[in-house]
Amino acid sequence: MTKGTQRQTTGNTISQKQLEEFVKITAQLREPLMVWGAPGIGKSNIIQQGADDLFAGEYQEYEVRNGRCFEKATGKYRTRPWCIEIRGSLIQSYDLIGIPEIVDGFTRWAPPVGSLLPPHNGRGGILFIDELMNSEDENVRQALLGLINDRAIGSYTLPENWIIIAASNRAEDGTFAHQMGKHLGTRFWTHVVLEPNVDDWLARARKDGIDYRTIGYIQWRRDTLLVFDANDRGNSFPCPRIWYKIAQLNDLPPSIRTPAIIGALGEATGQDYLTFLTNFEDLPSIKEIKNNPASAPLPKRLDTLYVLTSSLANIADFASIAPFSEYLQRVSEEWQVLFFKECERLHPKLTKTRPFTEFRIKNGDLYI
Repeated sequence: MTKGTQRQTTGNTISQKQLEEFVKITAQLREPLMVWGAPGIGKSNIIQQGADDLFAGEYQEYEVRNGRCFEKATGKYRTRPWCIEIRGSLIQSYDLIGIPEIVDGFTRWAPPVGSLLPPHNGRGGILFIDELMNSEDENVRQALLGLINDRAIGSYTLPENWIIIAASNRAEDGTFAHQMGKHLGTRFWTHVVLEPNVDDWLARARKDGIDYRTIGYIQWRRDTLLVFDANDRGNSFPCPRIWYKIAQLNDLPPSIRTPAIIGALGEATGQDYLTFLTNFEDLPSIKEIKNNPASAPLPKRLDTLYVLTSSLANIADFASIAPFSEYLQRVSEEWQVLFFKECERLHPKLTKTRPFTEFRIKNGDLYI
């Protein structure tokens, strides 16, 4: 949810999952794509994941581990050689084209050492130009747009097996982004506006192994996935990028966790999330529920019971669905319905298990 500046959803507004498809189509068309959106909504991550799917197989000396690029020979994590990122707000035009020099009485461009641009090594990838319209230097914006349009800049030509995807905040996002002229906009095969989708984010977070407590909170408080106000004076705000980081802070000592989480999420959402974590700490552990479903304590607060039920569904498997089901039989049927419906959506194979079948036979009128 975006607060502050009101935004109108248009026909080219897309979700994270749809952007993944647009990346694939861009690779087929070999034409540049322009992605607009508020800061922190995950544009970079989605494009990196698309590069992993499309090009990582060409780089046998690397592999993707936990969403990061791992170099086999050195045993170290590296930046993706198949997804080169250039940030318009951090470069000067000479970082791309070099500086002029005179050779044999003629002027030519001397390219910089350690070029930011993809090498001509026969392997493909995505050249991701981020913060395209955030540069204060008009020369930088023109240089990048020239590269996008001509696939060349100075004496450099972009290899044919590389595709270009650009992204930027919008002028109204309060990030000092400039407006793109329409004549420049026609250099892209299309423009899309990315808006976070809670279900897409939850699916990706589960796949990436994000802490189930953070997943449970976002599932309960869906309006907090993105709380962006261009007029707010805070230094950070709830957004998909930040929630991934927050998930790593859940088990810090309270004296450190409290200022860290409030500093990242802001006062209102930060305090609410901390209250949620405190309530969650009073719950039985997942291990206790598995081992003692008939006696493990039940939460008294409805919001905590909701999050616990959703969390159990998130992590359910063939070994745990029976004790989880037994545990929830001690509360009203509505919580059991929530649990089994979430299980069916997240883990379709579990619908063949005995607890699932028995519940549907017994509560068929409720399970609609």
